[in-house]
This record gives sequence, C-alpha cells and structure tokens, in this order.
Amino acid sequence: MPDIKNIDFVEQVAGAFEARGLTLSDRLFNEVMAQILKFSASGGVIDSGSKSNKQVLAETQKLLENYFASGFFSDFAPDIVTELSNIQDSSEYFQQEENGVSFSDSYKAAQINPIKKIFAQNALDSLGQSAFNTEAASPIMKVLLEATQFGYTLKQTQSALKASTDSFGRYTGQVVRDSMFGYDGQINGAFAAEIGADAYKYSGSIIQDSRPQCRKWVKMKTLPFSELAKEIAWANKNGNGMRPNTTKENFAVLRGGYNCRHRAIPIKIKTD
Repeated sequence: MPDIKNIDFVEQVAGAFEARGLTLSDRLFNEVMAQILKFSASGGVIDSGSKSNKQVLAETQKLLENYFASGFFSDFAPDIVTELSNIQDSSEYFQQEENGVSFSDSYKAAQINPIKKIFAQNALDSLGQSAFNTEAASPIMKVLLEATQFGYTLKQTQSALKASTDSFGRYTGQVVRDSMFGYDGQINGAFAAEIGADAYKYSGSIIQDSRPQCRKWVKMKTLPFSELAKEIAWANKNGNGMRPNTTKENFAVLRGGYNCRHRAIPIKIKTD
C-alpha cells in the first residue's frame, strides 16, 4: 500500500485501481473471446443466421450476468470505501504537517463522514449492476449481435470486442479516480474553512503531459487566496483543460482541470 505521507498518495491509489480495472477488462475480453471462437464460421467469416450461433449468444449473455455477480463487484468495488478512509488519513496528516492542526472526532463525524458517505455511494452506484450493463454488457452484446447478423470476420469481431472491453476498463478507472480526487478536494475545502486557511499549497509530481497551469502552480508551491482569481484567469487563457466555473471557493476540488493529479492542501501563511 502507498504511504499516506506521500503527497502523491491519491494518485498512486487511483493508479492502482485503474490498473485493476484494466486487468478486469482483459479478463472479460478473454472470456467473451472464448465464446466468439465457438461461433460457426466459414473461412474466418461468422455465419449469419446460424441457429448454433444464437445459442452461443444466449450463453454469452448468461456469462456476462455471472461475470458481474461472481467477480467484478467483489474483486473491485468494496476496497474503494477503505481507500477513501486512507485518503482522509493522508489529508489529515498534511494538515498536521503544514498547520499543526488535528481534528476532533466530533468534527469529523459531523462534517467529514457525510462527505465520505456521499462519495462512496456514488462510486459504488457507478460500478453497480446497472452501470456494468450499460458500460460493458450491452456494448459487448451489440458487437456480437452485429457480428452474427452481418457476417463479420472473426478478426473484425475480435477488434470490436477489444475496443469495447478497453472502454469499460477505462470507465472503471475514471470512476475511481474522480471519486478519490473529488473526495480529497472536498475534505480539503472543508479543512480550509475550519482552520481559516488563506492559501493552498499546490503539490504533486510533474509528468510529461502535465498542463501549463499545473507546472506553474507546483513551481510556485503556494497559491494565496488573494491571488487565486488571477491565477485561474491565467490558466483559462494560457493553460488548457480547466473546468468551467472554477473559482476560489471550489478550487480544492477542481484544481488544475479535468483529471488533475495534484492536491491543493489548505494552509495558513505564516507571518512574523
């Protein structure tokens, strides 16, 4: 498990979940591909209108139902709740490090736990049976139905299936990433109000595709609230990927834009 004291903790946890999501989608691809190879085909072309192929379709539909029930949710989703708690621990650690502040159990019960509950439920709902049907089962069955109706080649069908399962893998990773960084941002926003913060410490690693605003703000390290409006305006003009309506009030959540991997840690600027 990554160290909660590492400023990149949220990114590391989100990245690990993304990798798990891709592994699950690869497993799903392999299981459905085994079904595709059962199709009646001639010269590499699936026979359209074949009765035996209709039976394979029915078996595949059942396979997808069992895949979710027996594997996906139990292997992936429950750990999200645990990791949200770890993210909270990480955020609290940086409050202690930066501001010498700790929060009472009563404060967390009243102000932080409801936020966690919302993010956990949203993530679990987004990875539930309905979402699986929409993001995975229905697109996969569409590929197979078209293949049997229009006589696709096995290679065409394999390619279309891979695109579908890869899309599902990316979806699961994005759900978790949005939940984890969203939760970290929301509780940092709550901490900012509680401690009377007047700046954010913009932290995290810079990678090859980091946006101009993130590079600038990591280099600056400290973003005083008094300068946030100016910095957001700069990012809208000179950067890219900023979310619409980003303001000082929601900066801890929206930060450097879509899929931002950085953290805005609320701090009180020390004065002599």
